[in-house]
Amino acid sequence: MPAQSNFVCLAPFFDDAFIRETRELLTAHAVLTGPGVVRFTDVTPEESVRDAAKAKAAEAHCDSVFTPGELMLASFKAFFFDMDSTLVTTETLDEMAEICGTGEECARITAGTMQGTIKNYAESLRARVALLKGHDAQALETVRAHTKINPGVPELLKALHAHGVKTYVLSSGFTAMTKPLAESLGMTGYHSNVIGIENGLFTGEVTGPDNGPIIDAAGKLAFVEKTMKALGATPREAVCCGDGSNDILMVSAAGLGVGFRPKKVLRPYCGITLDNCGFDALLKLFAETAPRLEAYTE
Repeated sequence: MPAQSNFVCLAPFFDDAFIRETRELLTAHAVLTGPGVVRFTDVTPEESVRDAAKAKAAEAHCDSVFTPGELMLASFKAFFFDMDSTLVTTETLDEMAEICGTGEECARITAGTMQGTIKNYAESLRARVALLKGHDAQALETVRAHTKINPGVPELLKALHAHGVKTYVLSSGFTAMTKPLAESLGMTGYHSNVIGIENGLFTGEVTGPDNGPIIDAAGKLAFVEKTMKALGATPREAVCCGDGSNDILMVSAAGLGVGFRPKKVLRPYCGITLDNCGFDALLKLFAETAPRLEAYTE
């Protein structure tokens, strides 16, 4: 028999018909509601029913997740966030290339990489960075000045820090972007690649931290494992958030894997995908930060 769990749906508002139909589908013991959240408790559906419930939620423009009973924020020691198209709205390398006049080719390689059709991440990153060789590195500053944070990020981070949770930017992008981003958001740390700049121009080269290997999917997972070990924990006590193929390994290893508007290639590995809500909606999953819930009445 499948393990008993809760089915949690997140959305700005819910239709009564959706709640009734989902309750019947899951034969939920109880339904609890609060601002922006509905929790169907003590459900034990077969895999096909779980899939049907997730599909129904998606049709209703709800983000949803099955959780093993009540989820506690205290069970998680750290959150790890990809940067491009996760913490921030854009792919920063594509933006830099656009300014330098090589945007179309760079964006083509980026799309193939994030969708998983280009398999070797390190080679794809080197190819994209090489397009910038000899161009003015001021493009990086321009992109940084115009970079926007995705909805709900500041609210989520504020709550996590208040509960003592560590937070990291973990990106295959560049330290010139991740360091100021992490600092501006008050995050614990950052881990990313280094783009070459000499005499104010891009060299066309890129390395990993401390001239090491370029951070790819395996590199992201290695940092999660190393960081969690230092915290006296395992990756199962981490939440990892991303959007593309380069995030598959860390999202798969995490206790909760979050896809933010994820590419198709990442979706099967996510515990929850935020297709509609902002990052602050994640707070409604945890007992310590969820709004007050009351029994649903029609």
